[in-house]
Amino acid sequence: MRNSLGWICWFGMVAISAGEIVAWKGPLGQFSESDEPKVRLEKPPEASPFFQPGDRLWDPGKRHFANPEDIPNVEWVVWNETAHTLVTKCGTEDIWRLRNFLRSNDTPRHCRVKMEVFETQPNELVTADAKPVVMLEWVAASRMKSSAVSETGGRHIKVEVEATVSGDGESIDSPFAATIRLPGRAGLEIKSQLTLKSGLAAWIAEDRDDQSGIEVRITASVVLGDGTPFADLVRVQEDGEARPFVRPLVDPEINFERRDIDANAWLNIARIPIGVFINDEAPAHEADPFVEPTASAEDRLAKLKVTAIPERIRKWIAGPVLDARELFESRGIRVEEGRDFAAYDVRGRAFFLLTGSPMQADKFQALSMGCSDLPLMIATTCNGGGESRVLTRSGTKASIVRRTDKKSEIRRFNVEPEIDDGRNSIGVRIEFDSHPSPDKTVGLKTSATLWNGRSLEVRSSGDGEVMRVGAEIVSPLAGKPARYFGQGWISSE
Repeated sequence: MRNSLGWICWFGMVAISAGEIVAWKGPLGQFSESDEPKVRLEKPPEASPFFQPGDRLWDPGKRHFANPEDIPNVEWVVWNETAHTLVTKCGTEDIWRLRNFLRSNDTPRHCRVKMEVFETQPNELVTADAKPVVMLEWVAASRMKSSAVSETGGRHIKVEVEATVSGDGESIDSPFAATIRLPGRAGLEIKSQLTLKSGLAAWIAEDRDDQSGIEVRITASVVLGDGTPFADLVRVQEDGEARPFVRPLVDPEINFERRDIDANAWLNIARIPIGVFINDEAPAHEADPFVEPTASAEDRLAKLKVTAIPERIRKWIAGPVLDARELFESRGIRVEEGRDFAAYDVRGRAFFLLTGSPMQADKFQALSMGCSDLPLMIATTCNGGGESRVLTRSGTKASIVRRTDKKSEIRRFNVEPEIDDGRNSIGVRIEFDSHPSPDKTVGLKTSATLWNGRSLEVRSSGDGEVMRVGAEIVSPLAGKPARYFGQGWISSE
């Protein structure tokens, strides 16, 4: 094949015996000074899952660097026109240089929203393989209002969102509003504020009377401009297979782990947003994953240097890693020369500290507290004359309304839950209004502090009718497609 001569001006071409083959998804204009490659390649430089028979492969064209220090060392570079992917081979230490130059995180991303509505029967739960009675799916641009409508066979569904994709492309935050009308049922209106893990389905609302009900599930997935999942933006070849470049080091629900290395050292790993260290204006408790990093923060991040991983912790670290000693010390965490090691794992998206000092390890753990990638959400339920449940982010308002038409409400449940600092209890403000029959009205407006996962009797009357309200903290980072709702999810004891 013809060598990629144009890229000699771009990269320092070297012979790398054990290079990493990485595929970077995106339009060619993002990687090269030309949108149209000039030289067609007859065959790939070597076998790889990123090259398939029939792929159109090209020399990607020239790229010049003002600063010679920025030039990565690569063995070869190929533009796969068929897959819209730039494929490179280089040493692990140069992947970070490539990332800074290619700026793959700048690739536009969208949110694919899917909403499903299920009918439920008395004493039955919706199973994982149940088929929805109506489903609506569409693509929404990040930070833009979007809506979709479907009406067929008497089934009507309308959904409105304003999805904001997080900077790391792993989650979506959005106000959510839906109107649902099914044959033979009262209409349902839902409003909430959701923070969702990309690709993870969430059961966000349920409304039941004594006979049957409706449950709503939503899935929000971050995708690229051609529909490719955002997780495939950058992939790496491992054991002959294409795998996502990002490989989390820590259970996202835990967020922090400490491992004994030997009698005198501990490895501490935490998923702390990069802005906590990089952006001096964003203290840990104010870090927001949905706020784009400032230009100065991005510049500081790009200047971090790749460093070698100590052998005794290599089995836990994905690599490449960046020297983060100065960042740790800027936050008051001492890193002793020759004994300790502080770094950021690019693939694992986590900071870690190898130290023999319990005090410094505790400082690092304290810094990680409250730095979960996503805010927690709360599932709140109201039982009494039926059952209504709705999922919303802590500190935001939500509502679920059952009505016969646009003016006639049968039942309304408004709630504003907020988690306390210790995550042991949940403060809720509730408004409940029900008209089960023309001559009966049930109403309540009150506040209460509930134990997480428990319910409280908030109203009773002489006719024996009792109303209970319960709340449970839900982590959108759990990574488990489990139901957030369902019979028995709250204890009344």
